[in-house]
Amino acid sequence: MKYIPAIDLYNGQCVRLHKGDFNRLTHYSSDPLAVAATFEKAGFSQLHIVDLNGASGDTEKQQAVIQQLCQHTKLSVQLGGGIKNAAAVDRAFANGVSRVIIGSMAVKKPMWIRDLVQQYGSEKIILGFDLKGRAIAVSGWKETAESDYRVVLRQLIDYGIREVICTQIEKDGTLAGPDVALYQSLLSEFPIALIASGGIRSVADIDTVAQLGCTGVILGKSLYEKTIDLSELTKRLTAC
Repeated sequence: MKYIPAIDLYNGQCVRLHKGDFNRLTHYSSDPLAVAATFEKAGFSQLHIVDLNGASGDTEKQQAVIQQLCQHTKLSVQLGGGIKNAAAVDRAFANGVSRVIIGSMAVKKPMWIRDLVQQYGSEKIILGFDLKGRAIAVSGWKETAESDYRVVLRQLIDYGIREVICTQIEKDGTLAGPDVALYQSLLSEFPIALIASGGIRSVADIDTVAQLGCTGVILGKSLYEKTIDLSELTKRLTAC
């Protein structure tokens, strides 16, 4: 089970959104590097970064911060938000990112995902599968696609996707618990390594998604609001 802390970047700050709503934004730190260092000291080996400016269309604003997080920690960084073309992928890897997360463009241009997997390997390309209810959210979660999410996911698996971060937007930033039924359905139907994201509030929630068969979990608000004790996770990480 991979425990992956999250840093959502907006204008150089660590923030969290409630259900993806920029009007319900909570600011947690003006020093993302210090936050990342705290995670590293606690024993985490990975970091999940979401470039919220990039997701909103401004792909330049956060580049220096992302590079700093990659180069001044030993954390293996996975990055999502605004990665829409080959140049953005190349830049992410040049900045020190270990893996890129493709969301909207996987739905809009699935053949491009096939090409990326062929070029970089399936271990470098993660699908960001963001659902609002059971509809696929795209364009910074501002729109939903008409395509059936099962059909889309099956096609992307055929194109080489092996790891999927599934965020249930209605749960994201709420501390309301994970969408157990969704993850159970996905794991029963598709041969994927599934990382749960959205609503995780406790160690019990982590254990629940692990028992379902999820291979990892994204931890955001639960760490910032301390509904999960960081020292408890440190014990688990040390025991791994």
